[in-house]
Amino acid sequence: LAALDAEVVCLGGAEAMAIKDAMRVSVIARLIPALGEICLVFAESNVDVVKRCWGVIGLYTSWVDIGLTTEEQFLRVWFRHCMDERFQLDAVSALERLLHKGMDSMAKLNLIVQLGLSDACVDFSFEAPPPFTPKQSFWTVVKSQHPNPRFSSSDEFQKEAAKFCASLGLELLECRKLGALPQIVHLRNQVRFCLFSFLS
Repeated sequence: LAALDAEVVCLGGAEAMAIKDAMRVSVIARLIPALGEICLVFAESNVDVVKRCWGVIGLYTSWVDIGLTTEEQFLRVWFRHCMDERFQLDAVSALERLLHKGMDSMAKLNLIVQLGLSDACVDFSFEAPPPFTPKQSFWTVVKSQHPNPRFSSSDEFQKEAAKFCASLGLELLECRKLGALPQIVHLRNQVRFCLFSFLS
């Protein structure tokens, strides 16, 4: 799957689009849930396989049906692995690619808010957020149910986390066309705070 992406799908053009369309119709609806199931079942017995699965998910997440990667059970495994030092480098890298999914601005804003991606930024940066009234998001729910969420302080992970926060900030800038919504201002301030913490 990784080789298919590297050799054909990511090259663009009519041929790549035809392959994507054929995969959407034939295998993608089964492939993404299957990869999520592998990540769940083999988390304790085969860490390398799980890490490779997140690598593949990251390659495909920007063009597969958004409903496949935001399905509740799949997303629960994804977020739990973002909180597990064994998998979080690959899982967060895949999550960063989700931010590049082509969507209109309001749909992208709703995705960011409902999933709690700015809350993830705060956790990755090891910083308390600026004062605000938190709202329950999918991230905070999964975190509250995780027996021991941990976030790596390694340089490698911190670089990946900073990249995630920067991409989130860019997506929020794209949402400016929606106007000065208080929600957008708050999210931008929260992400800006996290980015400063990475630079300090």
